[in-house]
Amino acid sequence: MWKLIIREIATRKTRFAAAVVAVMLGVAFLSLTLGVKNLAMNSLAQAETATLNADLYAAGPPVKHANPLDLAARGPINVSQAEVIEAVEGTAHVAPIFEGEAVLLDAHKRPLTWGFSATRVRGAYAFPPGPTLKEGRLPSGKTEVMLEESTAQRAGLKVGSQATLIWGGTVHRMQIVGIASFDAPLGIATMAFVDAKLAKTWFSPESRVKLIGIKASASANLQAVKERIQEAVGPDATIVEGAKLRAEHAAAAERAVGFVNTLVLWFVALALLAGGFLIANTFGIMVTSRYRALGLLRAVGYGAPALRRLVLGQALIVGVLGSVLGVALGGGLTAGLRAVLAGRGWLVDSWFSVSSLVAVIFAFLAGVVTTVLAGVAPAWRAGRIPPLSALELGAPTGEKPVRIRALVGAGLLAVAAGGTGLGLWLSGQTWDWTVLLVLAVSGIVGLVGLLAILAWLLGRMAAILALMARGLNLLPVRLALQNLGRYPRRATLGCAALVIGVAIATAGGVLADSARVSLRVGTVHEVQTDLVVASLQPSTSLEKVVRLVQDVPGVSEAKAGVIGAPVWLRLGGGATDDTSGSGDMAAGVSGVGVSVGLAATGSGGVAGAVAAAGDSGGLGIHEVPALGISPADLHTTLRLHADAGSVASLEQGDALVNTRTARIGGWKLGDSITITGPLGIYSTKIGGFVTSSLIRADVFLDAQYLRQISAPEQVTRQFIFVNVVGDVTGVKQRIQKVLDPYYVFTVMAPRELAAVTAAPTANIVLVMHALLGFSVVIALLGVVNTLILAGLERRVTYRLLRVIGMKPREVGAMVRWEAFFLALLGALIGWGAGMVLGLTWRFALRHEGLALVSVPWLAQGGLIVVAVILAVVAAILPARQSVRRSVMDT
Repeated sequence: MWKLIIREIATRKTRFAAAVVAVMLGVAFLSLTLGVKNLAMNSLAQAETATLNADLYAAGPPVKHANPLDLAARGPINVSQAEVIEAVEGTAHVAPIFEGEAVLLDAHKRPLTWGFSATRVRGAYAFPPGPTLKEGRLPSGKTEVMLEESTAQRAGLKVGSQATLIWGGTVHRMQIVGIASFDAPLGIATMAFVDAKLAKTWFSPESRVKLIGIKASASANLQAVKERIQEAVGPDATIVEGAKLRAEHAAAAERAVGFVNTLVLWFVALALLAGGFLIANTFGIMVTSRYRALGLLRAVGYGAPALRRLVLGQALIVGVLGSVLGVALGGGLTAGLRAVLAGRGWLVDSWFSVSSLVAVIFAFLAGVVTTVLAGVAPAWRAGRIPPLSALELGAPTGEKPVRIRALVGAGLLAVAAGGTGLGLWLSGQTWDWTVLLVLAVSGIVGLVGLLAILAWLLGRMAAILALMARGLNLLPVRLALQNLGRYPRRATLGCAALVIGVAIATAGGVLADSARVSLRVGTVHEVQTDLVVASLQPSTSLEKVVRLVQDVPGVSEAKAGVIGAPVWLRLGGGATDDTSGSGDMAAGVSGVGVSVGLAATGSGGVAGAVAAAGDSGGLGIHEVPALGISPADLHTTLRLHADAGSVASLEQGDALVNTRTARIGGWKLGDSITITGPLGIYSTKIGGFVTSSLIRADVFLDAQYLRQISAPEQVTRQFIFVNVVGDVTGVKQRIQKVLDPYYVFTVMAPRELAAVTAAPTANIVLVMHALLGFSVVIALLGVVNTLILAGLERRVTYRLLRVIGMKPREVGAMVRWEAFFLALLGALIGWGAGMVLGLTWRFALRHEGLALVSVPWLAQGGLIVVAVILAVVAAILPARQSVRRSVMDT
């Protein structure tokens, strides 16, 4: 049997080559999609964990109900614990991590930044854990700095150059004395190192840090060292293994881009579905083209099971060959992208990783299994070929009625509609894998239902076009439409891949453009002033800068009333119940209590306050960024979008909570929450859920209450909101000129600010569009295969048309018109399906950053036009084949 299978493939290598190419393109798309996903995840994970290279870490004890590996759910740890840890047997080095942010200027005195991200600055030590010195020496004193390797390259700086760091509103001119690097690149992040004593002065004047890095002795047992250190520090700190902390940070980075992961998995599922139809179509072609040969095998004694094994064996070989080539093609494209990222210092140029190996194996197995499964129906049909078929000129062309399949498809569409409705309802309650699973399964069931009803739909649409073309004196056009209407199932085979390909591209385009526009329009909608002065580094003192801006001619108003500070947030009230002796200060609002001075009078400072809050119940507590804004500024400066409740509740002392934070925690309007700061505890209730494109905060308070509970050195401001009189552009230029000596301020109109905030999303959109375009190219192959199938099945018909007087060019034109209408109808149906999918997922993700709907009409119209043009171009070869033989050939 295998000899016959191999001989058949060798004899009809051209036909089987088309099948191999079909499998190769499908597997290549799958491999490339998974490869891009892995590259993105690896880049994020490496950037997030590169600096966490210690064996162990000492951190503050986790708050009750919190994830023990979540640094945002821990209090700070006193630096004095480093001496205790260093005395433990098995400890080689201990390095408190003094770290903060500053603005680094490049060689051209421009801020080195990506969006609004500043440069991380850390204290340097002469021993691990920490970076590896590549050149020069470690910094010492207040005037020396060491740069991370990729940071120095991007800044155009080297050892011996002068660097400018801006921190705390002060310009620090420092000499670069060294270049260092970590085992993995930092991605788009930048980093500098200063003397550890200077870093402590800048970032930890109170001698408290988030982490203390620990390097164990080479011969020590890490678990034993961890246990001894934990026993030594007691309850004042928690010892965490570095590997576990790195894994948690990598997982957190992946969760942060869960939207992209969701789309990628969705594309993978659709790619498998489209590939299955494409491969099934290809094997249908091969069975049809060998109808007489298979009938001859039946005549000489081959049974139906033998013929089915023959076709399935060929499917297996084609699947293996196509999958190998597809993995190679997809891997090559992924490797090229990896080389680009590695060249820019965003990724380790590693040709092997567990995730890439898993992706290769999955793509290969998916290609083989899909090919074999796609060959089942053609194999079954081959087994039903009667022996007398050896005497026939070709395969029978009759088609069975499509009514039953259409009814099944309609039922599947109804099930998909119900599942989608359930998924959308669940998305309004929470957002987890249950919602994803319901929506994904509903979408796939809906597409299967659409493909089942596609033959009926194509027949009706072709009939409508035929009626419209009846008055035209174009015989090839009329015949092409009649062919589509007469053989809707055959048209469906080729159209299915195009429908799914265009649906993928359309849905992805809607989601990507909605994400981009939501961010940009959301920012423009929020900002109520003419201009915004944005600082690359949040500052504790902007009064001088505000006065400078206010004095610029043409400025009518300049204010920086929007403040930010870190707080501890917990669901549940009564945070002061366990803290007797702390008096309540009237907040001026009925039902709202503020306890001030708790951190100063209670044991343990802010840690004690947090512990007290955590012990009183609730669903968990963690450190979050908070925004303070006066109720008046909500109307004149920054307008927040309320998804539920009202922003006006801020005037009654209520808190506004980020919608995504509330959904993750399962919080509801009216729930009591406790907000803890270094100087006090603020208990109130949730008055609304809001979304902000500009401000990254989890909770929003009246600015006066946030100031009362926050330490002055933690209250920062990043934006100055400016209204002008007269020419906005001229005033903007004058303000920028005044602020240029400070380096860190940029004056922008709301639309310019929106473009900066949306830049990372725009880059993701470009990658997605490239993947979507590749899926359409694969889908067009289905149209070509259908045209080849038509040529094989209608060879006698083509010759008969020529005998009765049609010219060869008219027959060829008929084939090209058939390709045109097939691509047009498939693209339109796919576009409609993609719009439904895209709008459905956009609505489900409305609280995940896709607040607005945006359809890239021009791009999607261009997609349909390009698909039709490429289909007509691809029909040139089948058209030539249809007229190549003599009319006397049989």
